[in-house]
Amino acid sequence: MLRHPLRGNKAARIAYYLLVLYFVKVKTLKSSGVLMKKLFVIIILFAAFAAAKSQSGSPRVFTINDCISNAMKQNPQILSDEVQISAAETGVTKAYGGYLPTVTANAGYNANLIKNDNTPNSSYNLSANANYNIFDGFSREAGIDLAKSNLDARKYSVVNQKQLLLIDVYKQFFDILRKEQIVKTRTENLELGRRELERIQAQYSAGVIHNGPVYAQEAELGQREYELVSAQNDLNLSKAQMLMLMGYSPDFDAEFANTGIPAEVSREEIEKFRSNYANLNQGIQSALENRSELNLHKINLAAVNSQIEIAKSSRYPTVSAGLNWYFNEN
Repeated sequence: MLRHPLRGNKAARIAYYLLVLYFVKVKTLKSSGVLMKKLFVIIILFAAFAAAKSQSGSPRVFTINDCISNAMKQNPQILSDEVQISAAETGVTKAYGGYLPTVTANAGYNANLIKNDNTPNSSYNLSANANYNIFDGFSREAGIDLAKSNLDARKYSVVNQKQLLLIDVYKQFFDILRKEQIVKTRTENLELGRRELERIQAQYSAGVIHNGPVYAQEAELGQREYELVSAQNDLNLSKAQMLMLMGYSPDFDAEFANTGIPAEVSREEIEKFRSNYANLNQGIQSALENRSELNLHKINLAAVNSQIEIAKSSRYPTVSAGLNWYFNEN
């Protein structure tokens, strides 16, 4: 069957028909040549835009590795947590600033506009002040420990978020593949239902059966169409959720391919997994030592203890040393 070269692209078809209309009418509208030239330029620009949009309309195909890579680089939550790591590093530097002295300097100048023999015409002064905190009840040290704990907490939070994100990407990717197969099955069922309806209608037209089976099959066909639309909506929702995990817009035109995923698990891999995690107690101990969320809770507990030490520092006296210098000249 022959297809129109612009079939499937509404914008390109409109531009095509406008061009045809222009070449048909341009000879009959000699008096409005300027207007037709402007219309011709607008049509050309519109056609170029439609052609460019048509060429860039192919969906982007993602594999499971592409999804993981994009999610680790572009996920909004991961990016936000990494920015917080930089802020926590600044907090550590600020906490170490407590070991440095504070130095202030001032300068002043005074001019006397009313001349008087007993009053100098002008004067200026200089002053400097230096102060060093020798002891503040261990508040400074506890502040450093608190800043370090906050930094470690941010780092473990990023590690934990990446682990959870990896699991979500795997789950969402295989959910998309599963729903694609459901859509495929629903499409095949709909096509079979249409063929069955054509067969029953042919029997009814031939007078072999009454119209009851025709109505029943039409109702069954409507149910299959509903199931197909519902399956397609579920698939689109899963794709949108995956795109959001990867940091893309939910309406981004994308497809997902199952390339690179093994169809079966070898016996050697199963035995290797069992040998690595055969001891239950060893597995529990490894989980207690390496789970990022448990380490995060330990660090948060250390941070709370540092805050308690800062609060206790008010019980101790503070010791500091200062140096002042002042100069005045009339």
